[in-house]
Amino acid sequence: ADLVGFFRQSFSARIYWYIFMTTTLGFMAGATGMYNVFFNEQMGLTLKQMGTLGAVGGIAALAATYFTAVFVDRWHPLRIATYIAIFTAVTGFGSWIWIFVTLPGDVFFWLAMGGGLVGVFGTVLMGATTFPLCMRLFPKSLYGQFSAAQAMVRSLGTMVAGLTAGILMDLVMKACDGSDFAYRFIFIWPWICKCGMAVFFYLAYREWRRLGADDGYQPPAPWLTGGVEEIVEKVPSVPARPRAVMVALWLGFWGAALSVLLVVGFILMMRHRG
Repeated sequence: ADLVGFFRQSFSARIYWYIFMTTTLGFMAGATGMYNVFFNEQMGLTLKQMGTLGAVGGIAALAATYFTAVFVDRWHPLRIATYIAIFTAVTGFGSWIWIFVTLPGDVFFWLAMGGGLVGVFGTVLMGATTFPLCMRLFPKSLYGQFSAAQAMVRSLGTMVAGLTAGILMDLVMKACDGSDFAYRFIFIWPWICKCGMAVFFYLAYREWRRLGADDGYQPPAPWLTGGVEEIVEKVPSVPARPRAVMVALWLGFWGAALSVLLVVGFILMMRHRG
């Protein structure tokens, strides 16, 4: 009976399903992360350059983390997460270019460095929304239970993703006759997952607005007489477009566009020299 109640309560409303799926797809996107070192080698980077990228990215992320908390609290984590998820899905197409273009390793290193620094604020901000988002949307009285349900769905999705991504990678490797060129395709899996994540964030955002948004949202609770859980203390938020967040996201978009333009310029330059 307790198990039945667990599932009935945890999966009782659409908005909870949507949030579970965004988290699950976010973790599923990391299934090909283990291949990143092989992708970087395929693009001509040395292990030292990979370490430098990681170190600089870590320092930049640490600096960006200082500024993220106030944005998440002020503009509501769901609103910010939805913006970032959609921008990530839209700009994710940029990695297709590495299937057709090969640059000198040193050139790719600086492009990767610039792209990483441009996008680090959005990445850190997205990570900072995870726990506040759940705290603002899940019922407070059953927060541990809902977190457990989310972890259960996430774990199942991650297991399926690891198996599926591995099989797909084997098929791509076979199609490339065993060449390491296959690692240039690893971006497709996380891009598909992030597109799905953007869809579910958008659906969650619409449902949140239907349920009252900033001023009137109360966690759905069909097991209670009133159908919702009363919120004792509300966190004030500004229902306007977060200017700093939008600036960061547009910088990421134009950074991706600039990368494409630079690659085209390098191609023309190399053809002229050849």
